[in-house]
Amino acid sequence: MEADDRSAVARIMALLGLVGEVEWARIAVGPTLDGKPRPPLLVWRFKQGDEPLEERFALAVNAFRGRVGWLLEQTDRNWVLIPRELSETFGRGGWRTDSEAILYFAESRPDYSRDSMEDLEDIILCIEHALE
Repeated sequence: MEADDRSAVARIMALLGLVGEVEWARIAVGPTLDGKPRPPLLVWRFKQGDEPLEERFALAVNAFRGRVGWLLEQTDRNWVLIPRELSETFGRGGWRTDSEAILYFAESRPDYSRDSMEDLEDIILCIEHALE
């Protein structure tokens, strides 16, 4: 993982920590091991979230208009932030894991993957401003 990717992960974790104590998180950002761009995937769970802050977080993400569409969803206690097209592709089935679908995008949709990676930085900025 490159320094920029570690910085993005640290910033994301700091933002999540402002909303509530994070019970666990899976933050997949940055290129594949062979350097290809891949769409980011963020999944986390709060031990106990702060509902007004969760709302501000969600409003910032949902208001974001980037190069690709984004989906923020809360399923049971888990939250997921993922490029919309990746979510739809994974939801149609045929993939053993979300990682398999992400690698498919890295191979077959490098421009989309790069755009979604660039969007993530802008989403982080939107959330930072919303939680100030």
